[in-house]
Amino acid sequence: MKIPQYNIIDFKEAKTELSILQEFYRVSYRRLHGHIDEDTMNDILKSIDCAIAALDFCINDCVLIEVEEHHTFAKPEDTTGLKFGD
Repeated sequence: MKIPQYNIIDFKEAKTELSILQEFYRVSYRRLHGHIDEDTMNDILKSIDCAIAALDFCINDCVLIEVEEHHTFAKPEDTTGLKFGD
């Protein structure tokens, strides 16, 4: 029986990425405001905001584990590695 290899996400790197995304959101808002229509600007900012929320969820609410090219989410106290969406 093959034992799967688990790689826990590098939280320090993820937090750096989160900070970069948050700054990108702020800069994008300032630069886009008044240059494109409001609906397009809101769509762009929503996309960035979704990326921020997803990364924040991974950092603060669960542990991201990669198992043989499948991403699974598990609460810190639950290491069974249930697949996202199950």
